[in-house]
Amino acid sequence: MPIVLCFSHVTITISSDSSLWFIVLSCKLWHFSSEPFEAMKKSFAFLFAVLVGGCARVLLAQGSVEPTVTIYATDAHASEAGSDPGTFTVTRTGSTNFTVIVFYNLSGTASNGVDYEQLGGSVQIPAGDLAASFTVKPIDDALVEGDETVLAEIVPSPLDCATCGYTIGTPSNAVVVIADNDTGTNHPPFVRLNSPQDGDVFTAPATIDLRAYAQDAEDGYNLQVEFFQGTNSLGFGTFVPTLCPSPYCPFFALTWSNVPRGDYILTAKATDSQGLSSNSTPVQIYVFNWWPSLRTPRTNILSR
Repeated sequence: MPIVLCFSHVTITISSDSSLWFIVLSCKLWHFSSEPFEAMKKSFAFLFAVLVGGCARVLLAQGSVEPTVTIYATDAHASEAGSDPGTFTVTRTGSTNFTVIVFYNLSGTASNGVDYEQLGGSVQIPAGDLAASFTVKPIDDALVEGDETVLAEIVPSPLDCATCGYTIGTPSNAVVVIADNDTGTNHPPFVRLNSPQDGDVFTAPATIDLRAYAQDAEDGYNLQVEFFQGTNSLGFGTFVPTLCPSPYCPFFALTWSNVPRGDYILTAKATDSQGLSSNSTPVQIYVFNWWPSLRTPRTNILSR
């Protein structure tokens, strides 16, 4: 059986737009005996693979530009109801001669494989195509979680080959929101009017600082707190995120100015994001034109 020894001469031709290239192989034959032809075919296949890989690297080094890849949320709204999916689409610019595998990281408040079906971290754009998509398929659970986010961000390729690289363009990340379909039981907020306190006395015209502590099991401090004098609204309080022991801090504050003489019943009303509300225990305050004397009135007794 003859042995084929192939000494390869490689010619690379690159067109003006760096999109076409050709390889020419020339071989010479010598006749030997003793080594199986099949082994030589394997050797030639290995040599050919090395040459093709080398030519591809030379092609890229000679001016071929890496594709620029970007990502978009082409369907940014997913939902547990009906397992409505969201979609990310990865696009590339430049030549489409080669398949490109684009890698991405996932983050956000939703967990991969827990809140949506497991995603592998890469998407393949086939040769000839400019884009490829992957979907976020929500998992419908019974937990009250609220809306959750899925953030996909393109990362560099970990692969080492001539056609594996890409440039990360803008936008490099996108977000899909998964809407929760579980409501559960909404609890009313807790509210307590801490200032003024029941029985406090002021001098007219008074400036009275109103402070109320309010918290909700579902919404935390994301509440509306409104202050009332009787049935009359005095306005909404401003959240003050100061630190001190509850139920005093943080608090909602409002200043009531130019309060005339009179007796007043004050309350605070807290309302959560779903409209459920509760009222504080009322307190009664007194506003006088002068500060009342604490001395015992003097009594004159006249005898006849």
